Amino acid sequence: MIPELDKLWDMADEQLEHNENLRDEYQEDGDTHRSHYHDGWADAMAWLIDILEEVLDKEDENSDEW
Repeated sequence: MIPELDKLWDMADEQLEHNENLRDEYQEDGDTHRSHYHDGWADAMAWLIDILEEVLDKEDENSDEW
């Protein structure tokens, strides 16, 4: 396991949740500009998480540890 990538995954997951919450909050308030801004960041964090999961999964498959 690559600890740096695992830490990056955790940080991206926290930011994804944060931006999703802000997006939803601004949508409820009718502020579409800020809602779209946070939606873009949420999409970016989801993309990063997907990439990191692929790398971490490959690392786990190649690991000799059980």
